[in-house]
Amino acid sequence: MYRTTCCCTYACTQECFDLRNSQITHKADMFALGVLLWEMLTCRRPWPGLNPLAIGLMVAFNGMRPPLDEILASKRCPHKLGRLVVACWDTDPDRRPAAAETIKELALILQGQQLQFKQQLVQSALDRTGQEGGGGRCLQPFDCSSG
Repeated sequence: MYRTTCCCTYACTQECFDLRNSQITHKADMFALGVLLWEMLTCRRPWPGLNPLAIGLMVAFNGMRPPLDEILASKRCPHKLGRLVVACWDTDPDRRPAAAETIKELALILQGQQLQFKQQLVQSALDRTGQEGGGGRCLQPFDCSSG
């Protein structure tokens, strides 16, 4: 394999900076995916204003990672997604999830979020119907107009 230059050094792992390492695998991409997910959840870049090379070295050799407290505490980040981000940032490349596992996990997270959203919509509609005196349309999957 050959080395390439990364435009965002904060997404590089220690294997990208290790001169003795002649092979960078797809596991480095999984680390970068974790950083990308963090950026998407926070809508910002990690460590703004710092020198990109210094950030890359601190990530690679000091184990620095973007802060998780903020995203884990927010409603924007399901618990399983937070765990996936952390798994992508593992210092041992062999313990990072494979791309296929990550795709499955992201699909399950999305499916869970969609289900939760639908349940909230139904509950909201039921709450509004109850407040309006029960004259609204029933959204249950069975006929509730009789009895």
